[in-house]
Amino acid sequence: MLNGFKSLYKVLNIDFKNASFLDLGPGYGDSMDLALEMGAKTIEFVDYDPYIVAFNILKGYNGYLLNYLVGKGLTPLYPKKYDIILSKGSINADKFNRKENGFIIFTKWIEQVENLATDNGQIIICPTFDRGEEVYMGSYHVCKDPEAFKKSWFSQVLNDNRYEIRYIENFNNPLRYPFTFHKRMNHV
Repeated sequence: MLNGFKSLYKVLNIDFKNASFLDLGPGYGDSMDLALEMGAKTIEFVDYDPYIVAFNILKGYNGYLLNYLVGKGLTPLYPKKYDIILSKGSINADKFNRKENGFIIFTKWIEQVENLATDNGQIIICPTFDRGEEVYMGSYHVCKDPEAFKKSWFSQVLNDNRYEIRYIENFNNPLRYPFTFHKRMNHV
């Protein structure tokens, strides 16, 4: 996993020197470990799983136990604080496309994420998908039709908000994580 994040940060030319970093759903914290190694001054995360939160706090990171997909979402966090915001595998694009009950509408969620970014910040979103019958790279959570997904409401919302779709070798793969959406806040 670490090599995947190295590839991502290199291709997107992410400079962590003195940067503030927020990971939405960090798992075991590989992305944060690398950000620390690369000079990030502030590293924080949000997760709804108390075990993930405890694990990463024990590693020394500042974290918030918060389900950022329902209710107030990300509004409890400080606005304009983060230079780099990452979400890999922590949001389900299929659920947002279906506009599931209880979930924040995706357009509102993106507004919340962007409100957390500094004026020169970067946002990276690599969604996951529904659990299906097909196994790919050890997971049942795969994108059944990547070409159709590019035309989905989820993708259109990000396109309308000036996110670029990227495929980054060693970070993305054809069905499990086929897309990385990237935005530099200061680019028009």
